Amino acid sequence: MNDERVVMHDPQGHPYAALPVRDFMKAWGSDSIGYAEGRFPLRTGFTKPVGTAAQWAAGSLPQALNWAQGAEAIPGFPSGNEDGLRELSEEATTRGLSFVTTAVLLDFSLRLGARRRSDTADLLRDYPELASLLARQAAVIGGAQISVIDSDWVSLARRLDDASALHSEIVEELRKLA
Repeated sequence: MNDERVVMHDPQGHPYAALPVRDFMKAWGSDSIGYAEGRFPLRTGFTKPVGTAAQWAAGSLPQALNWAQGAEAIPGFPSGNEDGLRELSEEATTRGLSFVTTAVLLDFSLRLGARRRSDTADLLRDYPELASLLARQAAVIGGAQISVIDSDWVSLARRLDDASALHSEIVEELRKLA
């Protein structure tokens, strides 16, 4: 950041994108987001972290379990756990998916879900069973892209069901570790 521009990794995945400071500060607010209250915090004054990545990973396991069990789900929105995956699977097989749902899956959810699980598997390599489950789930989720592109809802539903079953195994493994 300088007096004129903010350099960032933008939401579309472009590293080192630049935006004028004034536009960045305007965009940083959450005024146009219906569920948000107030503005997003802008954090500064970071300190050097203490500990190792392995220690941080171990310390994150209780919160990971909390999220995986759906304790952080927003009321009224589908959760990202087994229930949400099964709900989407059922929608795919009974009605097919809407244009909006298809677009979100293709442009955001599938690549983000696969990438996050793959990165997490790498981070948690000291927990081989958990890392293996996460890597397998990453492959299942990432592989679902072609099913959505082809509008092959039966194939997508199978993948979502597989991801759901793996999610259950991930929760069980987290319970052992947390």
